[in-house]
Amino acid sequence: MSVSRGGLRRSGTREVCMIALLRSRAVHRTAIAVVLLVVVITAQTAAPIGAQPSPDGCDPVEPVACLALPEEQASTAESPSAAATTPRPPLPCPPGAAELTIAAPIVPPTACERRAVVATVNRANVLFAQALRSVDASALPEAWSGDALLQVRDYVARLRAGGRYATPELRSIELTELQSDGGRAFVRTLEHWLYQERDRLSGRVVLQEDQWVVNEYELRWERFSWVVVRDVIYTAPPPQPRPARPPCIAIYPPPPGCE
Repeated sequence: MSVSRGGLRRSGTREVCMIALLRSRAVHRTAIAVVLLVVVITAQTAAPIGAQPSPDGCDPVEPVACLALPEEQASTAESPSAAATTPRPPLPCPPGAAELTIAAPIVPPTACERRAVVATVNRANVLFAQALRSVDASALPEAWSGDALLQVRDYVARLRAGGRYATPELRSIELTELQSDGGRAFVRTLEHWLYQERDRLSGRVVLQEDQWVVNEYELRWERFSWVVVRDVIYTAPPPQPRPARPPCIAIYPPPPGCE
């Protein structure tokens, strides 16, 4: 009987050890799962380094072409060598007087105003494309205001109500006119858009248009930044292709363009 009780004791000890081992493995797996979950949540919630808007208002992730910022002009009191070697940070644009209107006499814009106005147009186009794709207009007030903001919000609402979303792609943009008076600005561009509307459930393209348009932006300085307050769009014919350059002939002196 003593042998039998000893065998029972040894068997019970083995069972206890196996249970403890299984429990330790389960705790280990649970700890690993918790660590992995924390890593995933942290990666999803952490803001990427490039999430902030760039100084030119562009977003390299978005298929939206951008206007190049106008070059800043150095002061005439500085020597050319000093202007070329010393970086000049952009100056903040002062707000315009409240009594100025868009019909007031327009003076040539300063380099500061030109850069800020162009960057706002770029940012407005990026936010426009994001709003139509996500059918979410909450980020638009960053660069849109007034009638222009209401117009884009209504467009997003109509897409959502129709069970669609859009994937606008700005393939090219050319600045043709820029005016500013310190509190108001006017920008005219020639833009090439590939516009598609898709079904929100299947993603199937239900509308596609290749558009060349003249876009007229009216901007206003509000508190600390420029915003687009009016946006008028006209259809335009595509630009004519440039004539082919004649072949270069081996003569001296070489003709223009054949150096």
